[in-house]
Amino acid sequence: MQRTENFSKDEKIAIYTGKKFKLNTLKTNYTGGFKSEKAAEQKLKADIENLSNLQEKLFASDNHGVLIIIQAMDAAGKDSTIEHVLKGINPQGCNITSFKRPSDKELSHDFLWRTSNALPERGMIGIFNRS
Repeated sequence: MQRTENFSKDEKIAIYTGKKFKLNTLKTNYTGGFKSEKAAEQKLKADIENLSNLQEKLFASDNHGVLIIIQAMDAAGKDSTIEHVLKGINPQGCNITSFKRPSDKELSHDFLWRTSNALPERGMIGIFNRS
């Protein structure tokens, strides 16, 4: 299985499941195909508007919820990522749950027990912020 992200007609980033991926093999000046910072900002603005419209449709349909899971070590930028990527989202339609070290009560249950109550309701976006 492969996951491929298209950034422009000429550039692709592909990570193949089951194969080792080394971040240090990527060029540090990679721009994702954007020719200028202004072009990237325009794309980000359009994407934020699109995300906002999709959130409205999600809420109006009231059929499904969306769960976003962000996991990284402490101080890896999870909070900044959430703030940057979701800045166009209506905060009333979004719940962020941080999962830190499990409590004794949580440890006495299976590892998914504490996430059950934090799952997003229909029409909502839930974000699990996991260290």
